[in-house]
Amino acid sequence: MRRILVLHLSRMGDLVQSVPFLTALKADSPEPEVHLLIEKAFAPVAKLLPVRDVVHEISLDEILPPLHELSQMNALDLYRLFDDKVRVWRKERFDEVWNLTHTRPSMVLTYLIGAENGRGVTVDKRGFQLVRSPWLRYFFATNLARPYCQFNLVDIYAQCAGHLSAQREIVLRSEKTAEEYAQTLFLQRGLEPGKPIAMQLGAAHASKRWPAKSFRELAELIRRRLDRQVIVLGHAKEKELAGELCEMPGVTSLIGETTIPQLLSVLRRCAVLVSNDTGTMHLAAGAGVRVLAITLGTALGSETAPYGEGHIVVEPDLPCFPCSYLRLCRTMHCHETVGAEMIFRILQWMLDPRTPLRNISSGVRVYRTATNPQDCMLELVPLAPAEPSLRDELHRIVRPLWRQVLTGAFEVAPQEKPSFSAGNSHLNALAERALPMVRRARAELDTMSSLCRKKPMPTRALWRSTQALSQMDVVLESALEGHAVLRSFWNFAALSKASIEDAALEIQIRETERAYRQLEFLLEGFCNSLGKETSLPKKYESLNRKDICHESLSEWTRA
Repeated sequence: MRRILVLHLSRMGDLVQSVPFLTALKADSPEPEVHLLIEKAFAPVAKLLPVRDVVHEISLDEILPPLHELSQMNALDLYRLFDDKVRVWRKERFDEVWNLTHTRPSMVLTYLIGAENGRGVTVDKRGFQLVRSPWLRYFFATNLARPYCQFNLVDIYAQCAGHLSAQREIVLRSEKTAEEYAQTLFLQRGLEPGKPIAMQLGAAHASKRWPAKSFRELAELIRRRLDRQVIVLGHAKEKELAGELCEMPGVTSLIGETTIPQLLSVLRRCAVLVSNDTGTMHLAAGAGVRVLAITLGTALGSETAPYGEGHIVVEPDLPCFPCSYLRLCRTMHCHETVGAEMIFRILQWMLDPRTPLRNISSGVRVYRTATNPQDCMLELVPLAPAEPSLRDELHRIVRPLWRQVLTGAFEVAPQEKPSFSAGNSHLNALAERALPMVRRARAELDTMSSLCRKKPMPTRALWRSTQALSQMDVVLESALEGHAVLRSFWNFAALSKASIEDAALEIQIRETERAYRQLEFLLEGFCNSLGKETSLPKKYESLNRKDICHESLSEWTRA
């Protein structure tokens, strides 16, 4: 029997979103024994998951402070720090150790427990990061080039397991005592099952929280126009955040009063959850309850929308959205863009689709979650305004290109007719400028491959090729920095190169060439969809991959 350990140490929502991944692992033959290693605080969530055989717990509060102090130490020092913590798990001798947590401590733990059997995000024996899944490399690449993540995190996780099932769903288990609690609660508070509107005011970061005053305005609209009860949910720390909302007529506050299983059972009895991007949102989806998700700050609906069909995602239509993880927003303009009246009209339409969805502010984008018929993965379908934005169009163009690269089914870029023309000349010029350099890099790698076969190996010539390739990388990174969608292409190629493990030079060259071939495929497919509108100097327009000599690199940089 194969024994697999999966690390989930960061967020409750991520643990819930991994259900299809865990299901995919169990679908393998012979059926494996799946272990979970989780942060102790998430133990109640793990009990709700339909797939897990053994659960191990760890307290990050015990290990993170010393790890932070020793963050500059090498892998051996970190090994000594964790040795007592992981000794028991190492003895389990897991066949695979999957890390779906994108933090340095989890990467180190993955190596210490599983060594070369580590999967997902880990480190090598020298302590350098390795991303051993193309889908997670994609996730990292697009996180560094927001807002162009085209796939939901649930699908990204599931694809890591190599499972291409057309049906994915998250169904969480109920606990009997929690169901009894919710049933009694509804009877005592005079709540009608299936009617209340639930609200979750909190979020992990302040930038992702819709203002409390907006929730209060929404609750008042629900009471006056819909005659429905409102149930306010949240952690005990969020009582002060809710403030006056909990004292309003028609509002039942359960902030700090429910366990995780009880929260799930309460959600099952609600009509809709109005929520920021939170773990509660994913619990609701797992309970079969529709979600009206308000995504602000660093939240991105295409990446973390509640999984399943029929959920609604509202996001601000602002050029700065979503926020970068690298910079702190000081204006919070997105919070002012999403108004309570507008959210009420969307909620009204969700409860009764016969109600026209009209008068939606031009300052927001509204999407419905649906299954993409081409790849059977979740996507966001624009609802209002009806006209797709430039970002929506770019998503539509890039998604099938990424799918082919990530599944390994890429050879020749699709020769499609231009999909749209608005605003494409600048993007196309950037991509067209980079393509000849990618082809030149591939030619240089062909040269290096030939040099490797010579006896004795011409090390000086190999060194010159390596230096030329490094210079090309600088030029390529600069050329593709001009737009986030192109930057995601380069980030993916760079991560792919950084994750090459084999020490044999011939294999390193072959895998590096594959990374450039994927980059070339993405750029060619992108250009074909935009149409050929190049602003390159004429002397470079007809260059193929072997036409650019080393001496032209500095001139290319200045072009």
